[in-house]
Amino acid sequence: MVEFAIRQLDETIDSVDQGWLKTQGYSALINLITLFTVLLVFTLVLQHRVYWASTLHLYGKRYKLVCILFVALIGVIIYIIYKGGRSNNRMLSLAFVVSLIMSELGAQHVQHNNPFYSPFNTPHPYLGFSGKVKLQSHHVRLAFHMGGDDAPDSITLNELGYRGPLPTIEKNKDEYRIIMLGGSTVFLGSPLEKSLPGQLESIFNEAGLRSVRVYNWGLVSGVSGQELSTIAHRAIDFDPDLIIVYNGANDSNTPMDYDPRPGFPYNYYVSAIEQRFSMHQIEPKQFMIALLRHSSAMRILLGEILSPRGKLLAQLRQQCGYDTDPWRDKIAQNYGDNLSRMATVCRGSGAKLAVFLQPLFVYKKHEVNVEKKILPGTPLLNHIRYTYPRLGVAASESLGGREEEGVYFSDISQVLNDVKKELYWDFVHVNNIGNELIAREIADRMLPVIRDDIYRKKNDASVAQLAKSPGRPQP
Repeated sequence: MVEFAIRQLDETIDSVDQGWLKTQGYSALINLITLFTVLLVFTLVLQHRVYWASTLHLYGKRYKLVCILFVALIGVIIYIIYKGGRSNNRMLSLAFVVSLIMSELGAQHVQHNNPFYSPFNTPHPYLGFSGKVKLQSHHVRLAFHMGGDDAPDSITLNELGYRGPLPTIEKNKDEYRIIMLGGSTVFLGSPLEKSLPGQLESIFNEAGLRSVRVYNWGLVSGVSGQELSTIAHRAIDFDPDLIIVYNGANDSNTPMDYDPRPGFPYNYYVSAIEQRFSMHQIEPKQFMIALLRHSSAMRILLGEILSPRGKLLAQLRQQCGYDTDPWRDKIAQNYGDNLSRMATVCRGSGAKLAVFLQPLFVYKKHEVNVEKKILPGTPLLNHIRYTYPRLGVAASESLGGREEEGVYFSDISQVLNDVKKELYWDFVHVNNIGNELIAREIADRMLPVIRDDIYRKKNDASVAQLAKSPGRPQP
């Protein structure tokens, strides 16, 4: 039976070789295999609803048009393979090769659909991740959301991976130095002067405090534990007078969609997977996946398929009690504990600390223009409504009533509730107008503190100068 099957297969191959292959050439066979591979990849893409398939589906007619064109292209390719002749099949093979090379090169220069990919971040041993050092990037979409059509779209990061100038280690004696930490809501603003730190510095300067400098140390997707590490490992080296932390949203929301463990950086479990691959701790069946993941084009098309994170994510969610009230309480507790540790580090370094719980779209009463299209999913909405107020309670318990120690906390999550202007472009981020309103709220609360600090510094400097004047005994 086996010998008969083999003989029949040989006869079939011979007949194909003498017929179709003889007229079309071996390029046709290569083209057929390539076409089959392409169709297999796109079938997987459609099944997993990633990138272009799910995106184009949102646009109705455009999606149908692309489908028609795609089917027509496949028809033309099949015709060339079977009826095009040797010359056309060789040209088709060349076209496949050129398309593959161009796709790979193009994919390396665009942001892909991997939700764990950020053009602004790079791994860091103590901070989880930090900004990409000396990055120069253009993001038209972000600029448009922040400041409209005329907003500049360039983003440049300094030697530590933050926006704007880097403070000097040796601080000018007249400078009142503020370092502002937070996530993308601190990082963003177009131009840089319209970011929260930029607006704050302008407000302080306009109020007569010309010596105040506010540095933007926003970290896209950062959480409070990373901000704590930033204070301990970086910020205190620059001798800040005041550290402002503006956060809450990432601590509350990212465990719902990313690493579910309270307090972990959003991509930590993916980093653990990458580490396991780099140490060759993979099964043989994962070898081909590991190879495909080195292709930018394959990561765009098959990001969800090639990533092993789905199975690990399900395990972690089960282990930590995902989407339960005790799990949410743990998120709030972790947030409060991190703020308490920040206060301890700041007090030890001589810097004051001011923490602000940021506003969210879900609290805004008047939706204007684009805001009407912002629709957080019901699970996330229910999660925020339970968790976010508890973040405020945890922060108050950790930092409340400690003004005499130079520690301040303000819950400003409701500050934009009654504003009848378009402010949000998603359920966390605001435009430049929103940044200004928030900056003024923060400035109103901190101006008395900063004025008092500057007065005290000048008075201490005068006393020290007087003590060194001629005719006075030196201690």
